[in-house]
Amino acid sequence: MQRIVESLMAQPFFILVLAFLVALFVYALLKKLLKILAFISLLLVLYLGYMIYRGETIVLSKKNLKDYSHQRLENIRKSAVEKATHGILKKQGNR
Repeated sequence: MQRIVESLMAQPFFILVLAFLVALFVYALLKKLLKILAFISLLLVLYLGYMIYRGETIVLSKKNLKDYSHQRLENIRKSAVEKATHGILKKQGNR
């Protein structure tokens, strides 16, 4: 390792090439991350547009989000209880 550092210090041209390659790598990485971020943003905008088109409520505050999540969980729980009860009654009726 020390030998590599010594050879790099003796040849400043290699340091410039290495710095250029590192800069190129960082640029490519940032470019790819920005493309991913743009794609995710586009998906989010399309989803929000679809939700508005359907007339769904879009929750933005913590309080509204908490109330909405409790409401959804309660609806899911009620639906599960109804389906389970219906399934049990259906099995008992088949016996």
